[in-house]
Formats: sequence, structure tokens, C-alpha cells
Amino acid sequence: TLTLKPEFFFNIIMTDEKPIKIDKWDSNALKNALDDSTKKFFNEQHGLKENFKLFDTRLILCTISSVIALFGVLYDWLYPYPKSREVLIGCVLLYFLICVALTVFMTYFEKNIFYVGYESDKAGIDPENKWTMSSTLPRYEPHYTLNFDRTDGMTSETISQVLKNSAAKYFNEGGELLEDVFHADLTKIKLSLEKSKDD
Repeated sequence: TLTLKPEFFFNIIMTDEKPIKIDKWDSNALKNALDDSTKKFFNEQHGLKENFKLFDTRLILCTISSVIALFGVLYDWLYPYPKSREVLIGCVLLYFLICVALTVFMTYFEKNIFYVGYESDKAGIDPENKWTMSSTLPRYEPHYTLNFDRTDGMTSETISQVLKNSAAKYFNEGGELLEDVFHADLTKIKLSLEKSKDD
């Protein structure tokens, strides 16, 4: 009798990945698909550890604003206006300040960054290198721009490069992402940045 180990089914599931398919006319879907594929490339193929500090900060600020709004609604329900007047004023002011802080954070700190990852030294001696990626795809323009920043763990020197191509290059007529084509371009950028560091 033939016995199939659990690993057999796991490998089938992992290798039977369906290609990413999106609406080609939706610029947000195009950008998100390419951003996600970039994360996959660096996390799965090159073993980088993704850092979620930027996104966690945004999530915390959003959560605080939601809690303030919920508290104001609940307090007004328990102690109807005008008893809740001072509390509601306080909640509105706090909510406004948190929204301002969130806007400043997203504009000047997070910007268009969608990925921060750390690359460990193969020998385990040198500090980790930091990779930061941001992207743009204007609503009515076809060009996807991907910015790479590689910060050396030893020298703290940052080297940058830009990948700019028509998004149509990475999708077929059916809207399926051509990951092999896209990842080939990502590989060239990664090797170029590593070579620049060694020179």
C-alpha cells in the first residue's frame, strides 16, 4: 500500500498557487498587486524580516481615535445632552488632535512606504541591512514607480535606486500578474544595490 505523508498534501497546497488576477483598469488594484508581490519577493525568496513599526503606529493612532469617538457616543447615551456637553467637547477636541497627528505621520513619516525589511548578515556577524520601499502609481497614468533604499548596517549609508515601468509590462491581457517578469526586474535592482555597496 502507498502511504502519503501530511507533507505531501502541504507541498501540493504551497505549489498550487493561483496567479494574482486583478482588474487592469483599477490603478489601486494594480499598485497593491505589485506592492504585495514585492513583499513576497523579499520575504519569501530572500528571507528578509518585515518590520511593521510604521503600520503599527498608524493602527494605534486610528484605534485611539475610534475609542475616543466610541466613548463620546456611549457617554452621551448614558448621560444625554446637556449633561454630556463638556465630555463631548473634550472628545471632539481629542479626536481632532489625533486626526491631525495621523495626517502628519502619514504625510511626513510613512509617506508612500509600504515595506520595511531587515536583511541578516549571512555570517551572523555584521548588523542587519535595512531595505525600505515606497511606490506610486498615479490614477490616470500607467507608470508604476518603485523606490528602493538600502541602508548598510555597518556604515548606516543609504543607497537608493528607482524602478519605473509601465504597469502593463507586468500584467497580461487577462489581468494576471506576470510575477516572473516583475521579479526578474526586482532581482536586477537588488543585485545592483548590493554591487554598489561593495564598490
